[in-house]
Amino acid sequence: MTSGVEIALISGGWTALVGMAGFGAAILTTNKTIKSARYDKLRGWRAEVYVDLLAAVKQRQDERLVEVQTELPLEFEVAATGPEPDWDRLEARALAFASQPVLKALLHASAADDESRGPYRIWLAERTEKAKVAAIKARQAADDTDRKLAELIRAELQGGRSSPVPVLLRVPGPIAADQ
Repeated sequence: MTSGVEIALISGGWTALVGMAGFGAAILTTNKTIKSARYDKLRGWRAEVYVDLLAAVKQRQDERLVEVQTELPLEFEVAATGPEPDWDRLEARALAFASQPVLKALLHASAADDESRGPYRIWLAERTEKAKVAAIKARQAADDTDRKLAELIRAELQGGRSSPVPVLLRVPGPIAADQ
């Protein structure tokens, strides 16, 4: 072979090799982009669920506060705080997108809310000071679990940074009977 032919074969081989390497890099970059887009989409859905959960938790805390302050039966809550969130749908969305720690905290907060309703119903029926104290303690325990859930959600949304719950999620204690 002549030196010109050898040069052409060698340079053509290198060109093909560089082209294949470039093609492989393009495939790798495309796969990373697809994974990143999928991750961003899931993170967006998770954020939507978390914001909806925060709104529902805030409303649940407001309902407890209205119940204790007004001493109204449970049926009158809706007029004071708005329609009840669809907790079944929220929990289903959380099962799909929330992290394991948030799911655990959500289930704990839901159980605490359910447990707080019994002492409240007893208080409404009996109207004794002992029943009122038990209802208030149960409501405050439920508020505490809701605050912990909100703090955990906020920490995840902020990339692991945690800060105190803002004032609007802090539910004050019940108003004393003499105020």
